Amino acid sequence: MNLPNRLTVARAGMAGFFVALFLSGTAWGAWSAWGVFLMASFTDWLDGWLARRSGQITRLGEFLDPLADKVLVAAGMIVCLEVGRAPGWVVIVVIAREYAVTGLRMALVNAGRRVPAARLGKWKTAAQMVYLALAVLAEALRRSGWGAPVLDGGAWIILWVALVLTLVSGIEVFHRNGAVLKEEVSSKRC
Repeated sequence: MNLPNRLTVARAGMAGFFVALFLSGTAWGAWSAWGVFLMASFTDWLDGWLARRSGQITRLGEFLDPLADKVLVAAGMIVCLEVGRAPGWVVIVVIAREYAVTGLRMALVNAGRRVPAARLGKWKTAAQMVYLALAVLAEALRRSGWGAPVLDGGAWIILWVALVLTLVSGIEVFHRNGAVLKEEVSSKRC
């Protein structure tokens, strides 16, 4: 396994540490979770940059990278729901979209298709990660006894932007690849 793919796997693993720290209920835990989340988010950029720069783009990496993003984002959305920083229906929509797209990607890989990340999907992931970084920072400030109304407001605005990008990018992925999925399902029935 090459270095970019190792960073991707590490990002997925960091999600567990992030959740444990954040749900400790302490200011120290929230600040530590914020640091872990920032490091994990940075690896999303770093693994892609390293893979492109060193010519180590692999099919495994093309599959694992968005999967690791989904694990990290789902963990973040669930903990934000737990502390009242995200509405339940938004968390359900985001996670359902991620599962649906992952299922589609698996079907496409099974059909022998390459599944590179689309630009809209990258924007969606970036918006989700910015929202989560702001929401966790706002929670860390709250637990430390400081208010952050501007930060809270900014996080909510980014959440709605991320939700729109989540929906639009999901529709775009299914529209772009729906014929392949339909073909795959039809061939399995015969």
